[in-house]
Amino acid sequence: MKTPLYILLGQLTPLIEQAGESVFVSLLLIRHLAQEGFFQLESGEKSRHLREIFPDQGERDYIETDIETDIETIEHILAGADSRFPFFSQLIRRNRQQAVSQEALRELIWVLSASDMEDVPSLWLYEAYMSRKVPEGPASPGDFYTPGGVVQCLAALVELRQGTAYDPCCGSGALLYAMQKRGKEKLQLFGQTQDEGAYLQAQIYLTLSGIHMDLGKGPTNTLAEDEQAGRRFDYIIANPPFNLKDWAHGSIVYDENRWPYGIPPQSNANFAWLQHILTHMAPGARAAVILPNGTLTTRVRKEAVIREAILREGQVEAIISLPPGLFHTTGIPCCVWLLRESGGERDEVLFVDAGRMKPTVRGSFDSVKSGRLAELVSRYRQGRVQERTEWYGTASLEEIREQGGILSPNLYIAVSRPRPSQLLKGRKELENLIDALAALPMDSAVRQSVLCWKNAEAARIWERAELPEIYEVFGGVMKRRGAFGKGFPMLDVKTVLRTPYVPERFKARADVTEEEKHKYDIRRGDVFLNRTSETGEELACCSVAVQDREAVYCGFIKRLRPRAEVLDPLYASCYFSSEIYRWEVERVSTVYTTYASMDNQKLSKIPVYFPDGEMQERIGDTLYRVFQYGQQQGDGPLNRLLEEFRRLLIQQYITYPVLCIWNEEEDYICRPMQR
Repeated sequence: MKTPLYILLGQLTPLIEQAGESVFVSLLLIRHLAQEGFFQLESGEKSRHLREIFPDQGERDYIETDIETDIETIEHILAGADSRFPFFSQLIRRNRQQAVSQEALRELIWVLSASDMEDVPSLWLYEAYMSRKVPEGPASPGDFYTPGGVVQCLAALVELRQGTAYDPCCGSGALLYAMQKRGKEKLQLFGQTQDEGAYLQAQIYLTLSGIHMDLGKGPTNTLAEDEQAGRRFDYIIANPPFNLKDWAHGSIVYDENRWPYGIPPQSNANFAWLQHILTHMAPGARAAVILPNGTLTTRVRKEAVIREAILREGQVEAIISLPPGLFHTTGIPCCVWLLRESGGERDEVLFVDAGRMKPTVRGSFDSVKSGRLAELVSRYRQGRVQERTEWYGTASLEEIREQGGILSPNLYIAVSRPRPSQLLKGRKELENLIDALAALPMDSAVRQSVLCWKNAEAARIWERAELPEIYEVFGGVMKRRGAFGKGFPMLDVKTVLRTPYVPERFKARADVTEEEKHKYDIRRGDVFLNRTSETGEELACCSVAVQDREAVYCGFIKRLRPRAEVLDPLYASCYFSSEIYRWEVERVSTVYTTYASMDNQKLSKIPVYFPDGEMQERIGDTLYRVFQYGQQQGDGPLNRLLEEFRRLLIQQYITYPVLCIWNEEEDYICRPMQR
């Protein structure tokens, strides 16, 4: 019975660490060439196994007897094949630079020579090793690896046929390899890479794959020295290094052939890569490029101008935001730009949020999910995608312009929210919870506040206002780092995320002037909103001041100060904790970047819904009393029940009525704010 492959890989990993990565790669190449019959034994037969090249008893059937160690044998073999594989000289240099455990090396040779391994291709072992999680630190071969599922997905999206294919930053060559394997016709492959390590990995990959590719004369900076200048290709796929700084190594000279839409900022190469690719597209060509999500939303002037120009020319075919966790070497959220050589008659863009596909993509793309994406894009190209769903939709160039040229898919797909009938099921849960709480020992006033909601009617008439009609928005204290940690009490983001009500005491402090104390003060009714977050779930979370506080608030928070007594402060805390508010935040925000943000322009598009003053006070007073009592109980069973009561009450008496208004169900009425 053969040993499972994952066990064999588990055996290999510690041996590779002791013998050295380049030594392992050297052995894989020798093993592959042996299996291809590259070596000839003294008997005249072709060597097919490592065990014939590295015999256990020290026999050397085809090399001189004065070579005494396995590492010298490896060097001898590589040097002998250098005329056919020039990059072998780089491996020889790397092998000489590292300490090698002879015991680990012998064990590694034994495992690779085992009968269990005979049917396992060297390319498979190489890919399996390269796809491991790469630790932070100096660049290693894994840094140039694009996961196989993503590679196959990109190749599927460009719908390969016969022609030429190009990757301007080919890294390990995996993208071009996938294009050749997926294409029905043989492609002419071209690539270029700057890093010597990446260039070496590409050569290794291609040798193990048995595929020919033109990688140019050697590792060079594609953006500074374009070896394919003037050449145009039918298919381009690329995974450029994200947010590359100082990519031009000096001043950038304008060249309309290289930068037709403007000179990209030297501080970030993202839009340099995009323009480089567009200028290399042949008539009717297609390209798929992986870039950070920041390219979809950047407001840096030079980048925004280039993005708008590419859109205006109709060269953006689709934007696909990728699920998190696909890449082992970066946590930066990323997307795929699908480009076309010219827009033709299409004046719209397909937007896809692959993270919302069902079933969910977790950790990798399999063939089924890649096929779903490719099938969707194919239908779009045929003009058969008009609808908007929870994970894809189309938008006209005019609509995109109205959104400021922002390309976040969430702005152009259907908002994911339940039907009112689904939420109504929570009414029975609330009633049962009220009965359970009534049977427990607790403060009589709190019990009465809870019991009064048993079978209570929700407000039927609601008012609606845009947030700026109710609140004046103002930023917080901005200081140098040394000004924090001492001085006057300050409300910080962690506190806003932790509690729906501004507390009496503050852990954070800032050294502020008397003028700043007045400018950034905290008054009853103020709503404090965190304006930036690493996750969409925490973006624009709110905490409401129920009393004036002797404190200021930090610069990562926006203060919403009431213009008039429209919202009861305690009700405001409930509303800004509701699903209705979260859906509105998701609708207007660009939640696909590393740091999601909420600016005044987005806040101006968020509506606020509220019932009459009496119902506001009833909801707000109940939940504030329940919250305070729960704080006294600590993290116990009763407190958890009270938190669930708060969630269900907000759901049934705020979210449910407004959702009915949105869906025009039942007899709930909404009207503009009465002035």
